Amino acid sequence: MEPAYLFKGAENLPTPALVFFEELIRGNIKEAIRIAGGPERLRPHVKTHKTQEISALAVMMGINKFKCATVSEAQMLTSAQAADVLLSYPLFGRNANRYAALAAAHPGTKYSTIVDSPEGLAEIARAAKEGGAKIGVFLDLDIGQHRTGISPGQKAVNLYASIESHVGLYAAGLHCYDGHNHQALPEERKKAALGCYAIMDSVRSSLLALGLAVPEVVMGGTPTFSFYAEMKGVNLSPGTVFLQDYSYSARFPDMKFKPAALIVTRVVSRSEERTEFCIDLGYKGISADTKGLRGLLLEMPEAEPVLQNEEHWVFRSPSGSLPPLGSVVHVMPTHICPTVALYERAYVVSAAGIVAKEWKIAARDRVAEFFGNL
Repeated sequence: MEPAYLFKGAENLPTPALVFFEELIRGNIKEAIRIAGGPERLRPHVKTHKTQEISALAVMMGINKFKCATVSEAQMLTSAQAADVLLSYPLFGRNANRYAALAAAHPGTKYSTIVDSPEGLAEIARAAKEGGAKIGVFLDLDIGQHRTGISPGQKAVNLYASIESHVGLYAAGLHCYDGHNHQALPEERKKAALGCYAIMDSVRSSLLALGLAVPEVVMGGTPTFSFYAEMKGVNLSPGTVFLQDYSYSARFPDMKFKPAALIVTRVVSRSEERTEFCIDLGYKGISADTKGLRGLLLEMPEAEPVLQNEEHWVFRSPSGSLPPLGSVVHVMPTHICPTVALYERAYVVSAAGIVAKEWKIAARDRVAEFFGNL
């Protein structure tokens, strides 16, 4: 196991336990800033870590714009003193009301969201007007993922042009997420990013030709944001990079981010006849959405997963060597984003190699009342 993941006191943690390595997180933030050419071009997504402390670290390191997916994450960012918050999810009903209430309560912070339909625009306009809030609106442009977003064309231009006809709203720019780009080869990923940029630039040019302001363009998830950093007029919105995970590290070795979160677990059963052992890390403790290996056992990377249930995970040892009962095993999650959301807290390892504090995964609570009943 790499020395960076060795720390004192792992045997004293309740298992399974989520562990963050603070110095590795700092290093990942620094690397993101380096790639971007400065903190002012970053608008990182907080959906991976959901913690006020990591957001505050980023603020201290010069990042003042952030992206999130839930009202609770927006509330958490407000607590972390973020100056500019983009909630990149269409808002309807009570969620729209909650966001407008948050914006009205904190007029010193910029709040924005996305729309991809006239109905969505009307809904956030209603919430802003009723709540007395001022909210920026990004046009969510579908550049190939086909999840949310309006297709490029005249309807997109018309929707953007209508934003400022609503009281309490202003046109903030274009939001273009390319989560479908996961090409293994850097040159193929860059080619795909250039194609997405061309789609965005065509729409932006149409808007500018009509005399409409496009204050900001937000593009790029973790696999592609380094390529958008080479393009003009774009802010970058990676999400996973502050914590990183096994999947992105293995698939994209061109990216130099270090996984900064592990799960500490224990061996609770073993069978010498089958050369198998079981750890207390079921799919209630690690993301279950990944096909294949859901996490890498750092002490035994050659171990083969056999089955996983809610609180059990069975592995076979090809060598026949089995870890002792009760021994601690460190697992690097394949997909860190949904893994973090399964835990109420993370145990934080300091530069001295000890568990020095706990950070609450505050925004995992979708209706957390950071500022009263919003």
